[in-house]
Amino acid sequence: MQPPSTSIKLKRNPSSEVGSAALLIGLLIGLSRLTGIARDIGRTTLFGRNWQTDAYVSAFSIPDLIYFLASGGALSAGFVPVFSGYLAKGEDEKAVKTFQVLLTYLALLLIVLIVSFSLLAPLLVSWMFPGMREDPKKLGLTVLLARILLPAQFFFVLGSLFTGALFSLRYFAEPQMQSIIYNLLILTGGVFGALVGKGWSGGGVEGMAMGAVAGAMVGVCLVQGKRLAQAGIPFRWNFDLKDEGAQQILRLIVPVVFSLSVTQITAIILPRSFSSLLEEGAATAVEMANRVMQLPVALFGASVGIALFPTLAEEAVQDDRLSLQKSLASGLQTVLLLSVFASALMAVLREPIVAILFQYGRWSPHDTAETAWALFFYSFGVPAMSVQQVLARGFYALKDTMTPVWVGLTSLLTAWMLNIFLVHTPLQQGGLALAFSVSTWLNSALLFLLLFRRLGGFRDLRLGRFCGWVFVSAIAAAMVAYSVLLTFTSDGWFARLLRLLIPSAVAALVYILFLRFSPVPELRLTWARIWSRLTNRRR
Repeated sequence: MQPPSTSIKLKRNPSSEVGSAALLIGLLIGLSRLTGIARDIGRTTLFGRNWQTDAYVSAFSIPDLIYFLASGGALSAGFVPVFSGYLAKGEDEKAVKTFQVLLTYLALLLIVLIVSFSLLAPLLVSWMFPGMREDPKKLGLTVLLARILLPAQFFFVLGSLFTGALFSLRYFAEPQMQSIIYNLLILTGGVFGALVGKGWSGGGVEGMAMGAVAGAMVGVCLVQGKRLAQAGIPFRWNFDLKDEGAQQILRLIVPVVFSLSVTQITAIILPRSFSSLLEEGAATAVEMANRVMQLPVALFGASVGIALFPTLAEEAVQDDRLSLQKSLASGLQTVLLLSVFASALMAVLREPIVAILFQYGRWSPHDTAETAWALFFYSFGVPAMSVQQVLARGFYALKDTMTPVWVGLTSLLTAWMLNIFLVHTPLQQGGLALAFSVSTWLNSALLFLLLFRRLGGFRDLRLGRFCGWVFVSAIAAAMVAYSVLLTFTSDGWFARLLRLLIPSAVAALVYILFLRFSPVPELRLTWARIWSRLTNRRR
């Protein structure tokens, strides 16, 4: 049967196999995270860890609320299944119309939200960060930085819509390139602020906020927008609220907004908020540890989840339950195999990691120790956070956006109570990180059990033996890494580098040997598949 003819024919990416796409996304996310680390190194080197940097990291919470309320994080999850469904049926013109309707009303909504939040910024900062109420200087700087940052959300939210369209058309590179540009322009703004802004109230951190706005605008308009135009999407206003695709997406994303919002509040805003009750610099330590923790999550969880999502959406549209089970099983195995090892290694090598990343300029060894303490507890949540990236997309592909909502609310409530209990214990910022890790494991466990029941199991996935051997292998590798680490006593940049690289290399070798001679067939097959993709890419 021939697909219906349309006046618009969008250009798909001809090379979009899931395995190679996951590797490409992983590499680009890795580059994105590395430029993000470079951005953070620039900030810590130029400005250190003090009340100004606490205000800077806290100020992002206000624009983040815009992102949540305007469905930024939910757009791809709700948009991809509908947009991909149109493309699969050859209805490109309907897909384009839905895109234009959403673009029109999102732009109008964002303008209203940005103006409103700019006016309400003092009230919002005071409410979200109770520790700043008695510190007018810190409160005022946080409000100023939030107002500078708010316009960036106009581009970020629209960029999420662009990302959904690009993913559906199997263009995976541009969304990650946008992030790279964003990081580099923040770094540029930081250098500018350090050079000319010493007399500013924030000592120059305002320059980084200005760079964030410039990075969002350039990345979304000149990278993602340009690729969509090349793919054949015309950027025009469309006010047709009766568009069937737009209505379907709105029904899908309203619960996803709550689901993703509570996830981000749990991971980012809660630790920032409660860290305002701790000593000066705690918010910066928590933020830096969180950024390091997010690197393996992005590399292993997000890259697999992003690459897998269009396939899951198509299999769900075609009601191919068997293929859906196999795709999810494969994704979960890959993510677990990589993230559990990363978690164990991060816990053992936390101080060398933080030192090699941030201990320059105004960042002291004490700052490293405080940040490493939070990273130790964050590391336990890496596998759960990574697996969650795949599990949530399984529900979104099935157009079930309500289940992740109440699961996320349960996790948020757990994190909130744990933060209240742990913030004033000797764990300090480590307690805030521990609250996140425990709540994330609860979230992933509930999602897995519910999805397992929804699909009637995962084909050929013996998860008990698989996980058991992965955890044993990772623990053995981490113990070897710790033993090697104890042999290093000298300091200095090169010594810190060796303290990180040599234990990591030895641990990786031990882990690979455990996988190679594992008695679990699924584990050996998963490792062979990953290795094959890596070697094929190199050729």
